[in-house]
Amino acid sequence: MALIIILSMAVWTLLLIRLFAVGATLSERTVLTYLALGALMALTAAPLAEKIIVPYPLREYGYNYLGALLPMTVRNLVLLAPVATYLLVRRNHRLVSVADAFLLGFAIGFGYEMVGAVLGSSVAVESLRGVTLLPPWQMTWDNLPPAHFTGGVQQRVPIFSMFRVSSAFAIAGAAYSAGLVVLVFVAVWRFWGKLSSAIVASAVLLLLLTAHEALWANQFITVGAHRPGAGLPWIFDLLLLHGKLIAPAALATLLYCTVREFAWVAAATGDAGSPRAMLIDEFQNLIVVFRREGFAGYRRASAESRLRRQIELAKAESQRAQADRELFQTVRLLEIKQNEDIAKRATGHRESGVIASVDMRIAWAAWSGLALIVVLIPWLPS
Repeated sequence: MALIIILSMAVWTLLLIRLFAVGATLSERTVLTYLALGALMALTAAPLAEKIIVPYPLREYGYNYLGALLPMTVRNLVLLAPVATYLLVRRNHRLVSVADAFLLGFAIGFGYEMVGAVLGSSVAVESLRGVTLLPPWQMTWDNLPPAHFTGGVQQRVPIFSMFRVSSAFAIAGAAYSAGLVVLVFVAVWRFWGKLSSAIVASAVLLLLLTAHEALWANQFITVGAHRPGAGLPWIFDLLLLHGKLIAPAALATLLYCTVREFAWVAAATGDAGSPRAMLIDEFQNLIVVFRREGFAGYRRASAESRLRRQIELAKAESQRAQADRELFQTVRLLEIKQNEDIAKRATGHRESGVIASVDMRIAWAAWSGLALIVVLIPWLPS
């Protein structure tokens, strides 16, 4: 029963996040691959990296704020490494939208968090108490003593909650943190055109989000689930509305950056259309196709829309970097692929999809590695 509840919540979260990411161009296969990669890293790379930084159990030597901040910072950097590789090494940042950036970060963070929920399914129903449906997968708590975290006290709130505005505090978790950091990185680089500014902005944001999560981790162990009483921690926590501001702010930033990106593309390509009207028209077209042709027609129209969007993004980037021959070559390749897909569709063949998609070797490696570890879990040492 617990596993069914977890999977239902996961499906709801992914559907709602995908709905917010209206300007996404990446395929569902790419997003699910990074979800599996996050789960795989939760079982391998992240624990290993944290163990290297903090080799001994903190409870034996006293728990403090720095002892929480260091492993959490390492964990977030490890989780962001595959996304950074995808965006920078292959230079896909020129083809992906800001919505794609948020989806990649959210997926790898969500995969990381899902592992903890699934592996602890014996008590997962209790751990889901206070998790909100809107915004999805935001973890909220009431004031509880430290005994709660050793099994002594349980939250007396529903398993599924809507907003939980009255809760004492909330933690957005690795999914929203990673998604927001990657979103800010791509958005600053795209709108300002400076890689250095994007690195500084995303690094500062990552530090702030990690610091807030570490603050509450320290609170959990030392005084229980109670807000900081005074001083700088109290001010820092208050500015973020005790953590309840992070998840809604991430979704609002995603929508704002998506609208601004549509305006940026329209200005760069000479399109006089309204960004809001373009978003609404694209969404309405997909709904009409779904009603007329079903899921198969929706997938086809969605693939066409994603490829067309990538061409627009590449053309807009090429206007800013006119000396980049590789980018102009990419635009031509995308247009050739679009014409080939039109021809294939006319003859009844399946379209080949978009260029900026995850390598199948990476997808197979992520899913195969995750499946292997899941099979071996009963024989692994605790």
